[in-house]
Amino acid sequence: MAVASHLISRMPAVASIRASVLIPLVQQIDKRSGKTDLLLASHGILRSQLEDPYAVLPMAR
Repeated sequence: MAVASHLISRMPAVASIRASVLIPLVQQIDKRSGKTDLLLASHGILRSQLEDPYAVLPMAR
């Protein structure tokens, strides 16, 4: 079994998530409450950071 050591070196040191995972959630929150920007801001995320689906966003703990 091959080890993917080249992938390990590219992983961020902090917990993170791709913007593409959050986009559908943001769309649903927009439809239901419209308070998406407030929720994102409370987690230190700007909506503009979601423009690139491949962007890596840090996850606040």
